[in-house]
Amino acid sequence: MQNILTLAVVAVSTAFLLLHQVLRPLPASVLTYTDRSSQYRDAPFSMEETIGVSVLTSLGAVEGYPDGTFRPDGTINRAEFLKIVLKSSPRSGELPSRPDRCFPDVGREAWFSPFVCFAQKQSIITGYPDGLFHPENPVKYAEALKMLVEVYEYPRAVAVQDEW
Repeated sequence: MQNILTLAVVAVSTAFLLLHQVLRPLPASVLTYTDRSSQYRDAPFSMEETIGVSVLTSLGAVEGYPDGTFRPDGTINRAEFLKIVLKSSPRSGELPSRPDRCFPDVGREAWFSPFVCFAQKQSIITGYPDGLFHPENPVKYAEALKMLVEVYEYPRAVAVQDEW
């Protein structure tokens, strides 16, 4: 079974491409698709990963790790996934650059603060019942899907008693 990072890269890339093909012209960075995976020390990747990594790198949604690797088989946390989803979405132009404080565990100095606080204000995320966001937690599949559904405004039918 593929891990959540691989699923995230492929899902976000696919959602981005499909949404933009239907609703608006593709940005030049996608039309002039270039394999950017070679900039990561742990390349080569699978074909699907190469496409997703390249598109998301071109969009500025991913940069890899400070050691020059991408680690497509690694675990991705809630803050990282949220950044990828927001930076690769049509809403990327709405993102504030200034840090904010919206959850007790999201400090102004945190690199993910603008993404988390924007997402909270837009009702993309709500945090956990304890009032925290828990940015360091590995993103769960259901959480990842919810973020994608909210950001891309996918229509959904949910039973009243259904949390997700």
